[in-house]
Amino acid sequence: MAIPPRGAARFGSFDAVCVSAAFHWIEGKPRAVAEMASVLCQGGRLGLTTVGKELQGQGTLATVLRSVVGGPPFAAHARQAASSLRAATLTEIVTLVGDAALTLRELHVVRRERRYRTGEDVVSFFESSSFGNLLGSFPEEIRPRLRSDLVDAFEARRGDAGIPIVDHGVILVADKGV
Repeated sequence: MAIPPRGAARFGSFDAVCVSAAFHWIEGKPRAVAEMASVLCQGGRLGLTTVGKELQGQGTLATVLRSVVGGPPFAAHARQAASSLRAATLTEIVTLVGDAALTLRELHVVRRERRYRTGEDVVSFFESSSFGNLLGSFPEEIRPRLRSDLVDAFEARRGDAGIPIVDHGVILVADKGV
């Protein structure tokens, strides 16, 4: 990202804005995208990586979570847990970009696969990469059991090459017209 010189105007000062793996956590997405567009200079680019709402349920984490939290004592708290991620659909994201007077240049859905050695490694990764939201919306008294059940569910997926975790991400590039 370009850094504007001292005293430069805030609006139209940046060559690029990059938001990687954070957009799906932002509340007030229309305002956020409008702000990103406002700080771009003419010809400036917006790069965004995120999760598409319609793709959330297709990954390994969602599949395992559904199987583990579908019954007692977790089911009563599962809806609140699912709401912590504020993902937008691809259509909503593209609309936000257009509403901010940006021109969509690229939109990709990518399949990502990572492998982990143990179920503990998987759960630890998701705990650290979700800002505490993986287990945080469940009552404290059931979190240890939930964590243990998740570790076991991931362990059950382990093969010779480890535990495969698949998800789908969105990469978007837009620019402020020239």
